[in-house]
Amino acid sequence: MQPVSETPPLSVREGEEAQLMECLPQWCTELGHRWAIEQVLPPLSPEERQQHLQEIEASLPTDYLNLIQACDGFRIADAVVWGLSDIREVYLPSGAYCLLAERGGGYLGVLKGQRDGYVYYLHHEHLEPLAQFAAFAEALEYLLSRPDLP
Repeated sequence: MQPVSETPPLSVREGEEAQLMECLPQWCTELGHRWAIEQVLPPLSPEERQQHLQEIEASLPTDYLNLIQACDGFRIADAVVWGLSDIREVYLPSGAYCLLAERGGGYLGVLKGQRDGYVYYLHHEHLEPLAQFAAFAEALEYLLSRPDLP
């Protein structure tokens, strides 16, 4: 797997971020007690959200779906959680993955065509996923709490 691209800078209008932070799901707020959450982007309109969801062709985990209703991505510690407007695709021998978050060379993604909502930990130096999670929150905590990840 090749690295996707440079992480684009996130931008948010002054004063709006605090209001957006209050709308984040509980699991996200809990992670925010351990790692700083910054640059929370406003959510897409319901119409834009629906359009992006139809294009993805993958089942997203419920907790990620709740998150995108509150925002369209943010930075947490040295990672980036992408909203629907920034999801990227990468192709591995096991299939195409939609990437939802990134930290260093590690990514969290869902397998296109799969309907179970599992999130996979992928690394640009490996041809297959290295871990599987039933929830996005669990996968994100794994990504953030393991400095030893390849």
